[in-house]
Amino acid sequence: MLEVGCGWGSFAIHAAKHYGATVHGISLSQKQLEWARQRVLQEGLEQQIELQYLDYRDVNGQYDHVVSIEMFEAVGHEYYRDFFTAVDRCLRPGGRFFLQTITIPDQRYDAYRREFDFIKKHIFPGGLLASLERILSTTKKYTRLRPLGMRDIGPHYAATLRAWRQRFLQALPKVYGLGFEPYFARLWEFYLASCEAAFATGHIGDAQMVFERQR
Repeated sequence: MLEVGCGWGSFAIHAAKHYGATVHGISLSQKQLEWARQRVLQEGLEQQIELQYLDYRDVNGQYDHVVSIEMFEAVGHEYYRDFFTAVDRCLRPGGRFFLQTITIPDQRYDAYRREFDFIKKHIFPGGLLASLERILSTTKKYTRLRPLGMRDIGPHYAATLRAWRQRFLQALPKVYGLGFEPYFARLWEFYLASCEAAFATGHIGDAQMVFERQR
């Protein structure tokens, strides 16, 4: 299995530990890779998990499955074709591709793409939410990836963000102890609260999509 954007290693460890998967995770964050590799060693899973500093466009070989969780927001509109053709190239015929990504309604995508909002300025510079139509039209036009199913977990994400915000506020003494200022705490609380509201009202969604590489 290939994981594009392996982050802190949680998914790779879960897949290896509970399902016996062999995982090749790639990332462009050296700090996350260092942390994740330590976690892999602590779990004794170094024979099943390889984590590598590598761009998705430079992956060689083929895999039974490809997974990408909350990384697609960093790809960028002009590189959607590159991303999906890379996934298509890496998948064996009949292989499955799982994509989880935050989405914006189709009718708002073009206007949103040209906006410079709070999230783009303070949280994810260069980030961009995709629309379902943009994802499906790109995969249909440029790849052999056939959609099998999709669900929106946005309401669950709203509950998760509420829990994150509550835990963050409870941990403020530790946050200040790390050297962060009250300005940062207010900014982060606003970020979590605004995202909770956006998911709860359907302003944005979180899609889990499964594709199959056609034979």
